[in-house]
Amino acid sequence: MNKSKFQKMYLLLTLLGLCFIFNFDSITKVNGQEETTEEQTEIDQADETSSQESLEISTETRFEPLPDVSQFKQLIPYARYLNYQYVGDGSEYSTKDVIMEFMPDANGVFQVAEFTDTEAVAYVYQIRPEGLYELAYFDNYTVVEDLRYSADASDDNVSLILPVDISEGTIFKSGYQEETKKKIIGRVDSLTIGQDNYTDVLLVEEMEKNNGDTIRIYYANDAGLTLIERLHPDGTTTPIIYLKSRQGSIMDQ
Repeated sequence: MNKSKFQKMYLLLTLLGLCFIFNFDSITKVNGQEETTEEQTEIDQADETSSQESLEISTETRFEPLPDVSQFKQLIPYARYLNYQYVGDGSEYSTKDVIMEFMPDANGVFQVAEFTDTEAVAYVYQIRPEGLYELAYFDNYTVVEDLRYSADASDDNVSLILPVDISEGTIFKSGYQEETKKKIIGRVDSLTIGQDNYTDVLLVEEMEKNNGDTIRIYYANDAGLTLIERLHPDGTTTPIIYLKSRQGSIMDQ
């Protein structure tokens, strides 16, 4: 083979080699782009899934059911009748009369007077969106006086008596120093006191033991505070105070 033919053949092979390399590199780049596109698609889908999951969680949290305010209003103590009569265990008093003195105002503030065989005390309460609060109390109450707007009843020192959220398991703090922790236990199907039978009664317990006993508080629809009792470690109970009668229905405010 002469030199000229050899050069031509070498040039041809070189060109073919370059074409092959170019085409291989192009194929590699195309495949790389396809792989990159697929990876990006998977990432985008993962991001979209994560975003959807986050939205669902947020939505469930945002739309939790609100407390049933109508049920709470049925249970508010001392606010549905003009007069309540209670029987005590005799340790502090044997009888107690609760009289509505000043009806709830536009802000839900009302005043009752409690008369026992030992003393008279005035209490100021307020029905708020969060629950029933005791704003103040006044010992040695002998003269009828509207104390709803007094300084003691207008400060920030209050005690939560019953929250609006009365769902089972709700825990709340009561007392002016929030010294008492209470828990909504649930509903009692039936509660009988003498000749009176109450159904669907709310049961609240103080979470701290009292001389080894558990204090239980019962609220009945339309009657409010119905019974306070001691639950002893052996399972027996002793009433502390129970509702005997009530008179003078008050229209809902």
